Amino acid sequence: MMIDEQASIRSIIEALKTNKAEAVAKEIDGISQKPFLTALKAAGYKYNTKAPLGWHYVGEGVEPLDKSIFDFHVKKSRSPTVHQ
Repeated sequence: MMIDEQASIRSIIEALKTNKAEAVAKEIDGISQKPFLTALKAAGYKYNTKAPLGWHYVGEGVEPLDKSIFDFHVKKSRSPTVHQ
């Protein structure tokens, strides 16, 4: 599987044609499976369990193939502790 340095949606969708999401997420530094799947969905992709199987773009506008998965990955920040 070949994910480009940018972790572009194009290379990820290509990798997902022959690999499970868990395996693809492991190939990308800085993201784990759950945030990876959340980012794919935020980019407008949905997994179809019926023919044709696989990830398909269902978002609005132009498919973001040349954007990085990190453009859609939102890290949750820790809530500041409030001291009283």
